[in-house]
Amino acid sequence: MEIYQRINMKNQNLMNLFRGDYLIKAAEVIDSDKFKTGFTLRFPRVEKFRDDKAWYECMTVPEVQKMKDRAGGKLAGGKVELREEEEPTKKKRKVVTHVIRPTLGAQFQAADLSDVTQTSKIFEGKEFCVINGPSSLSKAAIEKKVAEYGGSVVQNPGSTTFCVLADKVVMRVTNLMKRDLYDIVKVDWFKRCLDAQTFIPWAPADMIHTSAKTQMALKKDYDKFGDTCSYMQDTTPDQLKYTFQHMDNSEISISTDEMAELEEKYFPDDSPYGLFRTCRFYLDNKLVIGDPSTQIKDSSLEFLALELRFIGGTVSDSLDKKVSHVMVDKRDLSRVQELKQERRKRSRKFHIVNEDWLRQCLEEGSLCSERQFEPS
Repeated sequence: MEIYQRINMKNQNLMNLFRGDYLIKAAEVIDSDKFKTGFTLRFPRVEKFRDDKAWYECMTVPEVQKMKDRAGGKLAGGKVELREEEEPTKKKRKVVTHVIRPTLGAQFQAADLSDVTQTSKIFEGKEFCVINGPSSLSKAAIEKKVAEYGGSVVQNPGSTTFCVLADKVVMRVTNLMKRDLYDIVKVDWFKRCLDAQTFIPWAPADMIHTSAKTQMALKKDYDKFGDTCSYMQDTTPDQLKYTFQHMDNSEISISTDEMAELEEKYFPDDSPYGLFRTCRFYLDNKLVIGDPSTQIKDSSLEFLALELRFIGGTVSDSLDKKVSHVMVDKRDLSRVQELKQERRKRSRKFHIVNEDWLRQCLEEGSLCSERQFEPS
């Protein structure tokens, strides 16, 4: 309730300081025998100085009395005007609104396992915490599968949790990784167990995060690249891909001769894919010998190069000092004499052969004599 009241002060200094009109707010006008007016304000407070009004525009004592009688002394809750035709403004009833409390998204809620029937004991005695799943297998579906196959589900991992299952690394997974207490496993591993209808031990490729205890156990069965140390265990394309990715940063290098020695030592009779490991080929498919810019288009030797590489051979674009064999096309022998002249100049000679020599070597499984396959 807003009212205006003139403040009169006897002290001249205070009058100079407080000269003018003030906006006074109060909670109620109450009766009082201490003042000449017979009433006073309850909890009065100065709101602001009104320099836009003259002193004679202040409310008079009769006006305040009339306002008190009309509103029953109550000033809080609305304005009371002095016009007789108007009634005091009634309080508006508060509209009670129902607050909708935020709830957890359906994809994050625990699945209802009351109607799940156990059909297997693959995960018996194991407690899982499922964070999320792929679009083809939701979190709720995974939790139902865990219960169906004998396991139990919790929403927050604890000391008895076997592992945490996740498909995507979200913020909650990152926080669990920082705690370094739980094994966080890819949902793909869980799906493989379901497909195989048996429990499959973890491999490094299955892990998003590995606890210290599990990391020590995996080191006994896998090397630093994630490859199994056991030659009796089958691998998968995903495991091979994981291994090769971790070998990219390896500083291990091996020469062609060293690789040939290893193949001869460990696979002397079994593998034909290193037959030409010690051979370096130059293909006579260029109009100018050793000039790649003059390569003959659609030459049959291009397909032969793929086969030579597949069987361990090295193909050179130039006729360098390390070339051991020059492969020529039987339908184009125009550069054979020039190749022979180049061979005479060298201390380390190279053989000139055609495709028939390659076929004979593959048939016998060893390097054949090149003499009978050299064109004249």
